[in-house]
Amino acid sequence: MDNKGAPGCIWNAADASSSTSINWLTPDTNGLSNEYAKRSEDAYFIPTTIDGYPAVYSDTVDLRTSGECTLNVAVNDHLYFLSFYQLNTASDSPANATQSCSLAEQAAADVIKNLQGVQ
Repeated sequence: MDNKGAPGCIWNAADASSSTSINWLTPDTNGLSNEYAKRSEDAYFIPTTIDGYPAVYSDTVDLRTSGECTLNVAVNDHLYFLSFYQLNTASDSPANATQSCSLAEQAAADVIKNLQGVQ
């Protein structure tokens, strides 16, 4: 995952078996269109929406079956954030490796709810 030095936060599981991070891609003023422009460089590229916001699962290396997933979510035409889930050790549930994108999506949905002021 390349967060391009973007500001954000990371949350580690209590047993350090996994982590979730959210990074705001503020240097990219073209928003999610930057992800579309470089889609030929990505190992996977899957457009979707998160609570009505345009999003795309993508990364230059496909490590989803190993427990890593990157999801980019646009909040407007010029700003998007990256939601990343990573399984850090083999001690975490093997189900989390195959559910890495669902977990990244859950974190992204929480960000959207927070932006909308929904609790």
